[in-house]
Amino acid sequence: MFRQSGSLLLAAMLLNACSSDDESSEVRQLSIQSHKVVCEAVSQQLCLSASGQNDLTAFFPFYEDIRDFQFQWGHQYSLTVEVSRVENPPADGSDREYTLLSVDSESVDTAGTLYFYSDVELLQNTFTKDGTDYTFLGQPFSCLQAVECDSLVSMSGSGGILDELVFRYLGEGKIQLERWL
Repeated sequence: MFRQSGSLLLAAMLLNACSSDDESSEVRQLSIQSHKVVCEAVSQQLCLSASGQNDLTAFFPFYEDIRDFQFQWGHQYSLTVEVSRVENPPADGSDREYTLLSVDSESVDTAGTLYFYSDVELLQNTFTKDGTDYTFLGQPFSCLQAVECDSLVSMSGSGGILDELVFRYLGEGKIQLERWL
């Protein structure tokens, strides 16, 4: 009897060990907002704003990349993704990998939609200019008035804080800086 119980216990432990860690991926639904949000990782950056991660319905900064997904500003998405465990993630990386399975729906903001940001820190690369092209944390934008944008570029790296920053959606994934304070 003892021998039989021991064998059953060993078999149960082996089955449990196999089933708990072998499920290294799952399918999830994510909703992605139409604009990125300022987030802090190694440095200040723009992140997708997503709901559905960790079963949360509120939108939060989504730090990970989604393989095979191309975000376009002004487009809101409902996605089906596969979430896989990364065996040996880098020290500064996620232990999850996201891969797009399908874009279930996509809607587009109307031209003129405003996107508001507050308390944006003016770090070295917050605003940059290359020729006539401006970027906000890597996101290209055009200027309502070029002199305002040049002032922002010159203030980058000062460590100051912008109280308000407003972009207008122009359509086709393009944004324009409307005002800043």
